[in-house]
Amino acid sequence: MIKCNLVYALFLTITICTTCKGQSKTDLPKDNTKSETKEVITSTVPNNITRTIKQDRKGDHAAVYQLDVEKSKLFWKAPKNRHNGFILFNSGALSNFTAGRPTRGTFSINMNSMSSIDEASAARRKKVDDELRNENFFAVSKYPVATIAVSKILPEPNRTSSRVYGELTIKEVTKPIEFTTIMKQSGNTITATADINISRAHWNIDLQRNPKSWNPFDSLKDHLVDDEIQVNLELVFTKVILQ
Repeated sequence: MIKCNLVYALFLTITICTTCKGQSKTDLPKDNTKSETKEVITSTVPNNITRTIKQDRKGDHAAVYQLDVEKSKLFWKAPKNRHNGFILFNSGALSNFTAGRPTRGTFSINMNSMSSIDEASAARRKKVDDELRNENFFAVSKYPVATIAVSKILPEPNRTSSRVYGELTIKEVTKPIEFTTIMKQSGNTITATADINISRAHWNIDLQRNPKSWNPFDSLKDHLVDDEIQVNLELVFTKVILQ
């Protein structure tokens, strides 16, 4: 009887061992603790956050439109003395787009490029240019760069134009400016036009700004120059693709 029991126990042991060896790892029960941990990590960084980041990189807010300095100009006009001309840009950009519209911008103006175009001969044009660039007016040897910093661009009720708010710096004098612009977009290009009147006195573009050096001839000459300079902007921007 004892011998039969031993044989039966041995047979049962062999059967159990064989069954365990034949069971695959995939049939083993899963570790619930690891599953829960994995689920917690995934829930803290959901997929929609990744999609939002990608949208921001490619969306309006991340877009930048760079000024095409070859196609853009600042035109100026002084009707009283019948002079007019243009100034070129060093650089510029529109940024911080919201609902497809830019809300900020920066511009660097090359004052050394100031050129008149009204006189018939090159010699007379040079004379006008030299006078505008000298110390009595724009003093470009000392102040070669002027800047425009646009802090806000708001669409007007007609939706075809926008109101621009910012600061203009000339000769290290910074004053607020405000003007209306018309912007048009075609594909990756934006064109913008604007008219601005700039008071010479606000930026010390004045022959008689220092009373101690008052000169009757300069005073007469100053009165022959317009108090306000008419400025027309013709700008072209191209979209910069962010990597």
